Amino acid sequence: MCLPALFLALASFLLVACARNSLDCAMGEPRSDCAPGTAGAEKRALQEETARTFDAIDDTRCRSLANDSQSYLACRRKAADARQSF
Repeated sequence: MCLPALFLALASFLLVACARNSLDCAMGEPRSDCAPGTAGAEKRALQEETARTFDAIDDTRCRSLANDSQSYLACRRKAADARQSF
Protein backbone atom coordinates (compact mmCIF):
# COMPACT_ATOMS: atom_id res chain seq x y z
CA MET A 1 0.00 0.00 0.00
CA CYS A 2 2.87 2.37 0.77
CA LEU A 3 4.79 1.32 -2.36
CA PRO A 4 2.56 3.19 -4.88
CA ALA A 5 2.83 6.39 -2.83
CA LEU A 6 6.60 6.05 -2.69
CA PHE A 7 6.75 5.42 -6.43
CA LEU A 8 4.56 8.47 -7.11
CA ALA A 9 6.76 10.67 -4.90
CA LEU A 10 9.92 9.43 -6.63
CA ALA A 11 8.42 9.98 -10.09
CA SER A 12 7.37 13.51 -9.12
CA PHE A 13 10.85 14.30 -7.85
CA LEU A 14 12.46 13.02 -11.06
CA LEU A 15 10.10 15.04 -13.25
CA VAL A 16 10.91 18.21 -11.36
CA ALA A 17 14.64 17.51 -11.56
CA CYS A 18 14.50 16.75 -15.27
CA ALA A 19 12.37 19.80 -16.01
CA ARG A 20 15.21 22.05 -14.96
CA ASN A 21 17.90 20.24 -16.95
CA SER A 22 16.52 18.32 -19.88
CA LEU A 23 17.49 14.71 -20.31
CA ASP A 24 19.02 15.54 -23.69
CA CYS A 25 21.43 17.99 -22.05
CA ALA A 26 22.34 15.51 -19.36
CA MET A 27 23.08 12.87 -22.00
CA GLY A 28 25.34 15.23 -23.97
CA GLU A 29 23.08 16.71 -26.65
CA PRO A 30 24.57 20.15 -27.44
CA ARG A 31 21.57 22.50 -27.20
CA SER A 32 21.47 26.23 -26.59
CA ASP A 33 19.18 25.88 -23.56
CA CYS A 34 21.38 23.45 -21.62
CA ALA A 35 22.23 24.50 -18.10
CA PRO A 36 25.90 25.17 -17.33
CA GLY A 37 27.70 22.14 -16.03
CA THR A 38 25.72 19.61 -18.06
CA ALA A 39 27.38 17.43 -20.69
CA GLY A 40 25.36 19.15 -23.41
CA ALA A 41 26.52 22.63 -22.36
CA GLU A 42 30.14 21.49 -22.28
CA LYS A 43 29.83 19.91 -25.73
CA ARG A 44 28.19 23.06 -27.14
CA ALA A 45 30.98 25.22 -25.68
CA LEU A 46 33.55 22.93 -27.30
CA GLN A 47 31.75 23.18 -30.66
CA GLU A 48 31.67 26.98 -30.42
CA GLU A 49 35.37 27.12 -29.54
CA THR A 50 36.18 24.84 -32.48
CA ALA A 51 34.18 27.06 -34.83
CA ARG A 52 36.04 30.17 -33.58
CA THR A 53 39.38 28.41 -34.06
CA PHE A 54 38.56 27.39 -37.64
CA ASP A 55 37.32 30.91 -38.36
CA ALA A 56 40.59 32.40 -37.10
CA ILE A 57 42.63 29.92 -39.15
CA ASP A 58 40.62 30.63 -42.31
CA ASP A 59 40.88 34.38 -41.75
CA THR A 60 44.66 34.29 -41.32
CA ARG A 61 45.13 31.96 -44.29
CA CYS A 62 42.93 34.01 -46.62
CA ARG A 63 44.52 37.31 -45.56
CA SER A 64 47.95 35.93 -46.39
CA LEU A 65 46.88 34.57 -49.79
CA ALA A 66 44.56 37.32 -51.02
CA ASN A 67 45.70 40.38 -52.92
CA ASP A 68 42.42 42.27 -52.67
CA SER A 69 39.04 42.06 -50.99
CA GLN A 70 37.48 40.01 -53.80
CA SER A 71 40.20 37.38 -53.50
CA TYR A 72 39.78 37.36 -49.74
CA LEU A 73 36.02 36.85 -50.00
CA ALA A 74 36.48 34.09 -52.57
CA CYS A 75 38.97 32.35 -50.31
CA ARG A 76 36.63 32.58 -47.31
CA ARG A 77 33.71 31.30 -49.38
CA LYS A 78 35.80 28.37 -50.59
CA ALA A 79 36.92 27.57 -47.02
CA ALA A 80 33.32 27.72 -45.76
CA ASP A 81 32.17 25.41 -48.56
CA ALA A 82 34.96 22.99 -47.74
CA ARG A 83 33.92 22.93 -44.06
CA GLN A 84 30.27 22.34 -45.03
CA SER A 85 31.23 19.26 -47.02
CA PHE A 86 32.48 17.47 -43.89
